[in-house]
Amino acid sequence: MGVRLQKFKKRVLWGGGAILALILGAAGTAGYMVTRPLDVDFAQQPNAVEAHEANRKLKLLNDAQTTQKHGFVRFSEVEINSFLDGRYNASTEAQTNSPVKLVKSGIILGSDRVNFVTWHQAPVFGLNLPIVWQRIVSPSKTTNGWSFTLASMRVGSLEIPQQYWGHVNAVLGAGDALFDDRKEWLKSLPLVTLGHNEVSKSPEFRLYTYVPTENAKNEDPSER
Repeated sequence: MGVRLQKFKKRVLWGGGAILALILGAAGTAGYMVTRPLDVDFAQQPNAVEAHEANRKLKLLNDAQTTQKHGFVRFSEVEINSFLDGRYNASTEAQTNSPVKLVKSGIILGSDRVNFVTWHQAPVFGLNLPIVWQRIVSPSKTTNGWSFTLASMRVGSLEIPQQYWGHVNAVLGAGDALFDDRKEWLKSLPLVTLGHNEVSKSPEFRLYTYVPTENAKNEDPSER
């Protein structure tokens, strides 16, 4: 039984690698666009100070939810990226049986959308090639709670047509399981919004413990 299981795993790993090789080797130009070096610039680099602040705000939000206190917390781009860097990017849980390995993740905040960026290592023809996967998403309310709706996708510098999103996800998406706990938690929030900070004018992500009226949007537990 153990020998059969090992053979099955090898077939799965070989199959995933073969699919990826076909995608990259389909055309020379397209293959280069997928794997070419790509600079993704964050407004600020993740750091321990901002990670601590992000965790402090999350605790305040959770406490407010528990006590049914009305309020919201606001997160900057660097706070979110510092949280991701500290909690997920160094995690061995990111490594799955998929031939493609998740290296790190981050976000770029916009006024109404988020660019969710993941960096991967993919074995192709004996080489570990770097791949940057970008997904433009926006928060949306569904019958199951809040989630993110995918608007566009890019691998490297190659824009992926919508009809191929599922194929790309099948190859690169195994590492997304690492964020399942955050996805489930997000569903429990009454309101999620994107906007601009009143002082810095920078984009920010707001998580609410209630649905505010227009004249009650400044009850921020992170500032108390």
